[in-house]
Amino acid sequence: MGERTIAPGGWVPRIGIHLLSGVLAVGAMAAPASAALAGAPARSLDPGPATATTASATTSPTTAQVLRNHDFAAGRASWHPGDRARLAVQQRSSRRALVVKNHSPRTRDVAAQSSSSLLAFPAGTRVTVTAPMASGLRGGRLALRVTERRTSGATRIVTGRAVPGSWTYRTVSTTLTIAHEGSRIAVRPVHTRTRGHARFFVRPVRVRAVLPPGRAGEWVPNSTCRSGALGWTTSPNALLSGVDAPERVCQLRASGSGNLTATSRRSGDRLEAGSLVHVASQVSTVGGARPVRLTLQEVATDGSVVQSFSGSRDAVTDWAWLGARLRTERSGSRIRVVYRGDGLARGAALRFRGADVTVTSPSTPAPQPTPSEPTPTQPTPTDPGPTPEPTTPTPTASPTPTPEPTPPGSTTRTCDDLNSPQRRTLSFADEFDGTGLDTTKWRVRDRTHLSFDAAYVTKDAVDVSDGTLTIEGRRRSTPASVSSGVRERWYDTGYLDTVGTFSQKYGRWEMRAKLPTSRAMTRGVWPAFWLRGDRTNGEIDVMEAYGGESTQRWNPAGSYTTTLWEDTNLGKQRGEWYSWAHQNWATRTPGVYEGFHTYGFNWTPDCMQFTYDDQVLSTIPIEQVPWARTAFDSPFNIRLNMQVGSSYWGMPDQQHTKDAFDYVVDSVRVYRVNP
Repeated sequence: MGERTIAPGGWVPRIGIHLLSGVLAVGAMAAPASAALAGAPARSLDPGPATATTASATTSPTTAQVLRNHDFAAGRASWHPGDRARLAVQQRSSRRALVVKNHSPRTRDVAAQSSSSLLAFPAGTRVTVTAPMASGLRGGRLALRVTERRTSGATRIVTGRAVPGSWTYRTVSTTLTIAHEGSRIAVRPVHTRTRGHARFFVRPVRVRAVLPPGRAGEWVPNSTCRSGALGWTTSPNALLSGVDAPERVCQLRASGSGNLTATSRRSGDRLEAGSLVHVASQVSTVGGARPVRLTLQEVATDGSVVQSFSGSRDAVTDWAWLGARLRTERSGSRIRVVYRGDGLARGAALRFRGADVTVTSPSTPAPQPTPSEPTPTQPTPTDPGPTPEPTTPTPTASPTPTPEPTPPGSTTRTCDDLNSPQRRTLSFADEFDGTGLDTTKWRVRDRTHLSFDAAYVTKDAVDVSDGTLTIEGRRRSTPASVSSGVRERWYDTGYLDTVGTFSQKYGRWEMRAKLPTSRAMTRGVWPAFWLRGDRTNGEIDVMEAYGGESTQRWNPAGSYTTTLWEDTNLGKQRGEWYSWAHQNWATRTPGVYEGFHTYGFNWTPDCMQFTYDDQVLSTIPIEQVPWARTAFDSPFNIRLNMQVGSSYWGMPDQQHTKDAFDYVVDSVRVYRVNP
């Protein structure tokens, strides 16, 4: 049910335990990104950055970030005439040119010069400056000189190859490698032997700066901005600086409203193919809660991006952890990170600090998880539904936190104990017996949308009356327009959660509800009851159901699925371990849309268990899940929502989806296990 997934493009395995039966198998599965996961389509508020396995573009500062008024849009501002020269800006049609005139009657060298660059560069940065240049009269030579200005005031000048003066514009270029840390540059167009009162012309200047890798041992160079913005590349509407708050942190302030990004230099060290890389960093925002994302990229030796994976949070104000990881595909590649804040107003800021990177080489031994039942080499579902092809991956070690203390005598039977009312105590309950939603328990999302469906989320689709909560699905008379995913949303739906009001680690969660997923005229209808970690990206889908008829050869209506995810942000994780099983719950839960049913989940330090109408469907020993201690080391909040539209099961349309349908919840209860 993950809200954050890799965007379509390439193959995207999701790391999780997918439970549609009591069978537990260990293996790897992949699914087309457009379908997210066969049989378990991805939910997302933001699709995140796409995985780019063949990208050739490199991230470098734009010319506007390096040079002020590089295109002369502000006239002569930030450009200065040389001795006995005069400057003007000429515009013909959509083209502008800086006009440099020899104000002397004598033949002499004439030049103009830019102000010092906005950015300071790390030593080793390769800077290439180009500009089309022409002269008013034939003769002399045209060239570009680039000056490196050190913080001490010393300068170094490099002049590129000069070309003969001509009425026709010719591209002139110069390349300089920055020799001293923190130097800035200035650009100086020159025409040698310019006749008296003659002119030469310079069209918009272009600068390409290729930042060098960090020093040996630096995974994220200048990660706390102690050297200011040195080595970071930001979006054009952002200014990066180091601030004390009270410790040193990076602050990315919006000079104009919109999305802000800051991209680090490449790591100093290269990586072996197959290395597992994990990055964790703290982020906060100034000026209101906003979505924030941390992306980890693998960068090839030619500077192209091999792959990118992200972790994100929907709304960040105070300091919160974000994490992402990947397994390198190419030998000799490096990594870099990208921070992103979405929709920041002018003057608001994204702050980040302390990018901690852990690298596990492919030669590091890791424990082999042992499934509770034999691992099939080719699992065969009871339905002819979509069955991912398992592979045998190579497990890798992940950082292991201090384990939770295990109660004396605790065994996997403690999950069964939670099914006994005498062994548990109520910690949260909503019977929905009032005249409105209890906002001390629930947060309702409004005027937003998810990425992989065709609905518009509004608080008006959430109703409490007659002792039940109803999340309504209604076809609109006119579509709502949104900025991502399906742009026109023809259905309204609701989404509520307990983020910031209630969360708990260990215990029993249960919901009694009636689902709208009948076998006909409900294509794309997708109700869910799920849990998400407060501090981790772990996810527990207690109930997901899908309407019919689907676009696949198997109709999922009448059944439901349960899933454990390590991290729905991870996307492709070649060689990463996760568990899955595929069997239609319809054999155990026929017609879930026929009347009310109770969907339960039990969790102790030793086990996790799913129940349906007080019958145990499956029990998973924690020791069988190699990433459980990290993915689930957090209290979990509750989420209830209903998407309309699935890239796998099918989008809604009037021929296959009714205009009105209701997800009706009678109660939600959470218990703690008694001592």
